[in-house]
Amino acid sequence: MNETKIIANSDEIIRKKLRQYLTKSGITLNAFCMDAKLHQSNIHVFLNGKSVTSRTIQRIAGYLNKKGM
Repeated sequence: MNETKIIANSDEIIRKKLRQYLTKSGITLNAFCMDAKLHQSNIHVFLNGKSVTSRTIQRIAGYLNKKGM
């Protein structure tokens, strides 16, 4: 598998996990972003299919891991 496919797959996995977390926890995207110390506008565009930096992906993944997702 080439690097582009790996990155695209990891982005999709994080999107799915984040959507599941928001639904399961019942919090808003804004509340999540405030708690995770992320910019809501960046996460909004990420959830809608755009890419974000690898650092942002790592921060989302770290937050979700802490929350048991």
